[in-house]
Amino acid sequence: MTGERIVDSPHPWVAEHIRRFEQTGGTIQVRDQTLAARARTATARERPRLWRLLTAMSPSYREYQRATAREIPVVVIEPRSRSA
Repeated sequence: MTGERIVDSPHPWVAEHIRRFEQTGGTIQVRDQTLAARARTATARERPRLWRLLTAMSPSYREYQRATAREIPVVVIEPRSRSA
């Protein structure tokens, strides 16, 4: 997931929703499963690999990046452990 529109969203609740999901987690649906998950911004070490994967799937993200001076965040959504 990327955050290219989070900061520029005309709807302030979008950024707030992402921040809350990062802090407290939530649920995501993957096919027919609902999983507890938490979001976080990719680390500086993870981002280059994830960005290459993302732009291979959606080349238009390269254009988004070229159109802005800021780095587009890559958000990692990962399952929370059952004990969390």
